[in-house]
Order: sequence, then structure tokens, then C-alpha cells
Amino acid sequence: MNLKKLQEYHVTTMAGEILKKDIVQKIMLIVNGKVDVLTNIVSIMDFFLSAVEVDDATWVRVMAVNVTAIMRLTRAVLPLMIKANGVVLASDGG
Repeated sequence: MNLKKLQEYHVTTMAGEILKKDIVQKIMLIVNGKVDVLTNIVSIMDFFLSAVEVDDATWVRVMAVNVTAIMRLTRAVLPLMIKANGVVLASDGG
């Protein structure tokens, strides 16, 4: 199903740089107070390094994208979703 078809079902989609500080505020403006479903499809594993090879900076970035950013967005929309009896779908994007 393409994005245009999803709009017929009143689905709002958004792609963006999840680590930018203002992205959650932008998303909250776009959803205009109503969220039924949140699907987090985001993940990275820079360079696919093993635990032996991965440096701290890479690990911090991977965790920021894969865990922290998803938590921030989920936390922001959760009050709206509780009100709507909504659901969170999490995916690693891979």
C-alpha cells in the first residue's frame, strides 16, 4: 500500500531525523491532538561491528536512535493514545 492510499484511511505518515531535538514537537503539531497507533520503524547498526570492535561513540549513537528516540516519541504521544485506546507498534526497521 502506498502513502497516498494510506491518506484515504486518515493515516498520517512522517519520516525525519529522529535524533533532532525538535522532531517530537513537530510530530505533535502534525497529529493535532489525536494518535490511535504509533509505529516506530527505526533502527541502525552503524558498520555492523561486533561487540569487540564497536567503539563507545558508535554505541551511543546506535542506542540513541534505537532506544532513546523511540522512547521520547512514545512518551510524548502516550497520553493521546491512552485517551484513544491506541496501540504502539515497535519495529527495528530491519
